[in-house]
Formats: sequence, C-alpha cells, structure tokens
Amino acid sequence: MPQALMWVFLLVTSVVGVWVSEWTATFSIALGWNIVNTIVLTIFLGLAVQEAVRLRRHTPEVAEPEADPTPEPATAHPTDSVRRTDPAQEPHPQRAPAHPSATAAPAPDSRAARRHRRRNRLADLVASGSTR
Repeated sequence: MPQALMWVFLLVTSVVGVWVSEWTATFSIALGWNIVNTIVLTIFLGLAVQEAVRLRRHTPEVAEPEADPTPEPATAHPTDSVRRTDPAQEPHPQRAPAHPSATAAPAPDSRAARRHRRRNRLADLVASGSTR
C-alpha cells in the first residue's frame, strides 16, 4: 500500500510539474528525475501485480522440463540417486592427509605423536557420532 501511495504522489507531482513547465516555458532536472522515478515505479508495481496474480493462480512461470530420455549408465549404483533424509545415515567425510608422510606415525613421545593421537581420537569421535 505505501508503494501505491508513493506512485500516486509521484504521478500527481509529475503531472503538476509538466503543467507548470508548460505554463512557464521552463524545464527543470527535478521534473525530469520525477518523471523517470514515476516510470520506474510504475514498471516495478506492474511486475509485482503480475507476480501476485500468478501466485494466486498457482501457475508456474516456466514449464517443467521433460525427463532426459538418455538412460543412466549400467555401472551406476541404484542408491546413488536416492537422497538420504536421516542425518544419521549420512556418511562422514574423511579428511585426506596433507602429505603422504603424514600418514606415518611419528616417534612415540614427540609432540607430533601427541598431536597425531589427539587427531585420531577426534576422528574416532566424529566417526562414532559422539557429542561429549
């Protein structure tokens, strides 16, 4: 509703501005800008009304594309296209090691060894779904 009132105000001021411009034989940039704003707001309100009517009728703007006639390859697993809805069934992503030497266990008492054990415990907790 406020947009409609703004449109009416812009339309009235544009009409009065054109009338005064004809009366005094002068044109101002403010009048031109007012007319441009009136035209732009008219377009926006027209599109909003069209969209509201379309939504009330529940008609889609674009038709649904037809199914692709090419079959899936025979090597595809039948559950690949099924979306899991239960988060507990989602597989946990495994982090790839940054460097091949990172998979080798470091010396038993070093700082790197403690970090490695901590990282493994964290990965086990994530894989088990524990929330402690």
